[in-house]
Amino acid sequence: MSKISKDIVLAVKAIKRKNNRTSVRQISSQLSSKLGIKVSKSSISAILKKCGLSSPKGRRVSGRSLLRVSSHWAGYFLFLGADAFLGLSSAVAACFRRSFPSIRLTERNLRDIVLAWILAKVIYTVDLTKVADYEKDEIWQILGKRVSKGLLARFIQTFNSLQLVKNEIVTEINHLVQDVHYLRFDLEDKSRFFIDGTFKTIWDGPHIPINFCSTYCNVNSYVETTLLKGEPVVIFNARPESALSEVLAEFIFAFDGSSPTKRIRNIRCISSKGIETKEFTHNVPPKMNFVVGIWPWQYKPIAQLEKKKATGYYFNEAFEQKYPCVEEKIRFAQHIENKEVMLRLILIKETDAGHARIGLFTNMDEHEFPGEDVVRKFVRRFPFFEDSHKDFLEVLKTPAYADEFPDEKKILGQAQAVRSSRDADEVFAVLVDILNSFMQRSFLAPACWGWSLMKMRELFLKQSGRIRRDFVEDSICNLLVSDRLQNLSELKAAALRFNESPVFDADGKKMWIRVDSA
Repeated sequence: MSKISKDIVLAVKAIKRKNNRTSVRQISSQLSSKLGIKVSKSSISAILKKCGLSSPKGRRVSGRSLLRVSSHWAGYFLFLGADAFLGLSSAVAACFRRSFPSIRLTERNLRDIVLAWILAKVIYTVDLTKVADYEKDEIWQILGKRVSKGLLARFIQTFNSLQLVKNEIVTEINHLVQDVHYLRFDLEDKSRFFIDGTFKTIWDGPHIPINFCSTYCNVNSYVETTLLKGEPVVIFNARPESALSEVLAEFIFAFDGSSPTKRIRNIRCISSKGIETKEFTHNVPPKMNFVVGIWPWQYKPIAQLEKKKATGYYFNEAFEQKYPCVEEKIRFAQHIENKEVMLRLILIKETDAGHARIGLFTNMDEHEFPGEDVVRKFVRRFPFFEDSHKDFLEVLKTPAYADEFPDEKKILGQAQAVRSSRDADEVFAVLVDILNSFMQRSFLAPACWGWSLMKMRELFLKQSGRIRRDFVEDSICNLLVSDRLQNLSELKAAALRFNESPVFDADGKKMWIRVDSA
């Protein structure tokens, strides 16, 4: 590196930043053809690594689903995200598979048909069962080339003839949408702390805004696959905002397992009505890894540590952002019992020598998880943490009331219409309503909860004739644009909640939304 001039370093950085997916070999070729400079691949790799622009294997953006969204397209992706988050189309496909196991369609193809019907039903006013009479090419325009005309006819006929499918759908929706307002952690000394249903914040009491509700399926999956399986629990921030309180100490000593009196006895899921829905008493390990965000004004040692230059970097390819980081070990004390535990404090800095953006407390082993890996786990969950903080404060200012929140009672009331539906067409109209309500509660601000997808549809010219897939996709984007989402701040807030939610596509890849101002 010492023999490489600054001009070469600048040229390499410029090429990489112009297109972060450019490989080392391509950079070497561009330097040779455009500038007449021959630089070895090892030297280019060293430059990229030193500048924090290297792309480690397994972290390519191609491994994730990244959606660039303008206000015009916002609702379409939020609607698809609601289905991926709730898993509604997958659940309906599974119900159909159980009721009719001999159908010659894979579960993935069944899910695609269900989702395509839901999207078509958003704009189409003619009975969807008539689609089975269309020509093969026209069916492919609607549902894609995953199903033949004969299989579609059998799908519709069987769906309409099996009341069992309708009953199973209602039961499955009941299982999917159960509210979890918060989780209560009971400790050995009979003290307790709370984490909201979205696993975002540590609270000292159950007076948590209902906006932070999540579904039982999501919480249960997170507890079983993360909390109880050794994966670190990533918490956005500990309250209150002004200073670190004893509730954070309760959390740290409970998860670290260093104090017998603070070990976790059980974890309980509590609904929005204050009812316990599940208790996790078995297999709670004595020690669990965690990452907790701390704002610079909340912890004095951050001011000293931020004077040091960054010693590591994490580059988030999905959002094209570089995160310089520096860390040191600290003694974190619990004043009530006069106990202390050693933690790692990792700062994410603005620049190599700049101010701290946020600090991270973690008990993860430094040899197994370097600082860059800890930063990656936090940023993967909260890619825009400063904006998330502003949105968090906004929610605290305008907390939702139970009678306003689109909770499980409202959604289950909608689901009951499935049982009384006359045919598949009516069933899918109900599914559209359910997804619309779930999208509102999961991603949109309270000011947007009054918006109705079905009312928006009435404002658009109803097209006569047959469906075209491109028309469906184009029209649904228009239909899912509301006046509130045209406001960029509302759209950014919705995108933040989308990004912080476990939204995965059919291949299990995390879906992210990146908002464009245009």
